Amino acid sequence: MKSRFPHESGDLESLSALDRAWLGSFDAVRQVAGRLQPSVATHYRRSTLVFPNGSGRMTIDQGLTFIGRNGAWRQLDGYCVIETKGTGHPVPFDRLLWSAGHRPVPASKFALGVCLSHPELPANRWHRLRGRLAPSLLQIDA
Repeated sequence: MKSRFPHESGDLESLSALDRAWLGSFDAVRQVAGRLQPSVATHYRRSTLVFPNGSGRMTIDQGLTFIGRNGAWRQLDGYCVIETKGTGHPVPFDRLLWSAGHRPVPASKFALGVCLSHPELPANRWHRLRGRLAPSLLQIDA
């Protein structure tokens, strides 16, 4: 489940005292909330399609780019991330993607960005996906 907290768009790379207090309200990060630092910035262009009668929606993220703490950029060239959201059943667009040979891949843009921006980190559940996408990765070092 996602929890969101408003953050000033002019200062997306730091955490205010209010941000840290909000983060500290979660048991899982309370102990480290004061020491958290940005690890990766994620940028993309999103298009959203809403299906008729409120039956679902689809987001298409293009130009997926990650910027690590060292300023190096990693961009997935030629890929887009499509996510369909429905009422619990496959939506017609799911079937269209499946018929074209595209299968769902569990992914997190944030986790993939950290994995691609910090190759020194140990392998984790995103390791296989990172290896699959590596040939299409454009890299611009800072």
